[in-house]
Amino acid sequence: MNVSGHPNFSKTKSLRVGRYPFLVILLGYLFQTSMTAYVLLDRTHKIEELKETVGKQQLKLQTQDQYLKHLERLEFVQSMLKTKDSQLDELQKKYSEQQSALSVQTEVLKVKEMQDRLSTLLAEKDQKLEEIQSKYYNQMLEARTLGEKVSLERELQTLLAEKERQLNELREKYYQQQVAMLTQEGNNSNFKDRERVAQILEKFKTGLTKSEEEALRDIILSESKRYGFDPNLILAMIQTESTFNNWAKSKQGALGLMQLHPPTAKSIAEDANVEWKGKDGLYEPDLNIRIGIHYLAQLILHFQDVKLALAAYNMGPTAVKRLLEKGEDVPQEYVDKVVENYKVLSQNALTSTETSNSGKNDKLKVVKEEKEK
Repeated sequence: MNVSGHPNFSKTKSLRVGRYPFLVILLGYLFQTSMTAYVLLDRTHKIEELKETVGKQQLKLQTQDQYLKHLERLEFVQSMLKTKDSQLDELQKKYSEQQSALSVQTEVLKVKEMQDRLSTLLAEKDQKLEEIQSKYYNQMLEARTLGEKVSLERELQTLLAEKERQLNELREKYYQQQVAMLTQEGNNSNFKDRERVAQILEKFKTGLTKSEEEALRDIILSESKRYGFDPNLILAMIQTESTFNNWAKSKQGALGLMQLHPPTAKSIAEDANVEWKGKDGLYEPDLNIRIGIHYLAQLILHFQDVKLALAAYNMGPTAVKRLLEKGEDVPQEYVDKVVENYKVLSQNALTSTETSNSGKNDKLKVVKEEKEK
């Protein structure tokens, strides 16, 4: 049956729509609002998913960046290890050269025994280093968390500290061997400098009594002989530093004959096994000379160059290292003064020796002539 053809259908429909227009509009509005809310909810969900994805990507990038930083640290530590190994090789080479200078067979045997022990120790340490490095690389590749990487880095730092300790031990043994050799040579030579040093001290205002000057003379000669230094070098340094004035004090606070700064002198005294008596103790000639000469010996062993050691004595080892790292020239004014004073003192010593030898030759000549008569 066709309802649309009914005469009252259109009328009924118009009446319904006309009767509830607001309801129809409201239903349409509610439908449109629900659709809009659904679209917004869907977009919000997608935005949350996108944020989560971006967060994961950022976390991944941060992890990769941390991994690259640790790789850079590893390369830096490896370069430091190579540098230490190079220094160790150079020190071993110099240590070997010192062995050939020993003339007494018993000393040669002792040095050879020491070398064997050191070689065994170094071989063991190198093997341990290779094992730890191999373990480090393998674990670095498998590392998943930052905590594991930090643990590996600490282990490598411990290894580096062990290498540094080993290098210091070898330096100390090399230094002791060098001192033993130079002391032996000093025992075979006959220094006749007591009178000459006394004459030098008389030319300057030391601020000391006669007996104190004699003690100063003896400590300069004994400590120079102990460390294998030419006494003229120590005299030249004292002349440059304080002009032999025992009570000299610089504007920077350096004290005594060899112009030592109290903080540095305290550290050197502990290393040299010398009793520290406070900064006023630096006005005691014996203490000042012993600390100053030991400090110079340390600098020579560190820089492997006398002129660099003299420059470091004057301006500090840290300043010299900084200049060398930058490739800049180290100032030589202080070094030139010491060298000039050293040349003058050495020339005077040579002249004094020639005069003494000439006098001996004259006496021998007179005795010979008397015997011929």
